[in-house]
Amino acid sequence: MLPIEDKRILLQEELDSKKTSYERNILGQFSTPTFLAHEILAYSKKLMSNRKKIKFFDPAIGTGSFYSALLANFPKERIQRAEGYEVDHHYGNPSIEFWKDFDLKIKLTDFTLENPNKENLSNLIICNP
Repeated sequence: MLPIEDKRILLQEELDSKKTSYERNILGQFSTPTFLAHEILAYSKKLMSNRKKIKFFDPAIGTGSFYSALLANFPKERIQRAEGYEVDHHYGNPSIEFWKDFDLKIKLTDFTLENPNKENLSNLIICNP
């Protein structure tokens, strides 16, 4: 059985193959390489208190490169909440299916159109600019 990140990469490649680079770039879609996602989350881990529960947020989750790196870098018991947004249903719907057995909530909408919930703020916001 393949590790979850290997499966995610296969999904990413399959979805990317169905769109041209031009089509992806119209929406500013750039797949985050696994090594970069892991480096960013490893660095984030150094910045966060060891006791603080993680409230993860990715405003452009795609197939979940940063979420996968979160799982690899933080123990499950430290992750209180994980949430991501995706505007492109081409990536969002398969991602929802892919991560359905994990504690990741994906919304298929533009996060800038959502009303912030002050009682549900995140403390780890990671995104590919």
